[in-house]
Amino acid sequence: MNLRSKMWKMWREYRYLRWLAYVASVLVPMLSLAGAWLWRRTTELAASAPEFSGGDETWGGLSKAVGTTAAVPPWVLLAPLPIVLLLCVLLWPQPKPKVPKDGRGPRRFPEEEAAKAKRACRGRCQRRSLLGLGPRCGERPCRLLHVFPWAKGGPSTADNAMAVCRRHAKAGERRLNWIEAARIRRDGRSRTMRETTKN
Repeated sequence: MNLRSKMWKMWREYRYLRWLAYVASVLVPMLSLAGAWLWRRTTELAASAPEFSGGDETWGGLSKAVGTTAAVPPWVLLAPLPIVLLLCVLLWPQPKPKVPKDGRGPRRFPEEEAAKAKRACRGRCQRRSLLGLGPRCGERPCRLLHVFPWAKGGPSTADNAMAVCRRHAKAGERRLNWIEAARIRRDGRSRTMRETTKN
C-alpha cells in the first residue's frame, strides 16, 4: 500500500482527523488575517512614532502602545466561532438505526428491500453535495449502499439503503452526518408514502 492509499484510508476511517482539518481550514485564515492586520497597525505606529522604533529596549513600550491604540477588534476573534459551530452541527454523526429482532441480516439487501429502495430513489443518485445541504446528484443509480455502514451495525433494510451512481459507489460506505442520512431517509419515506396512497 503506497502513501497515497494510506492517507486516504486514514481520512476515511478517522472522523476526528476530518473534523480537525475542517476546523483548521476555518481558523488558520482567520488568525492569519488578524495577525496581518495587527502587524500592519504595529508598523504604522512605529513609523508615525519614532520614539518607539529604537530597538528591543523599547519593545515593551511599543507593545503597550499597540495594546491601547490598535487592539484586535472583537469581530476578528469571534468570526470563526459560528463557522466552527456550523461545521460541528453538520458533521455530527448520525445515530445507529434500530436493528430488526432477527439481527441486521446479510450484507446484501434482500430482493424485497432492494426493490423498495430502488423505487424510492426515483431513478437518481441519492447523494447530495455540500455535506447533504446541496442538490442531489443527477446520475442514474447503479448500486445500493448502507446509509449507516453495515460493518458498524447498520441493517440491510430499505430504510437504511441509498442508491448511488458509479462515481459515488467508488467512495464506498462511510458514516454520513445526520443531515445527509435524514434527507436520504426522508426522500425514501415520502416516495413510499405517495406510492401507497396512489394504490
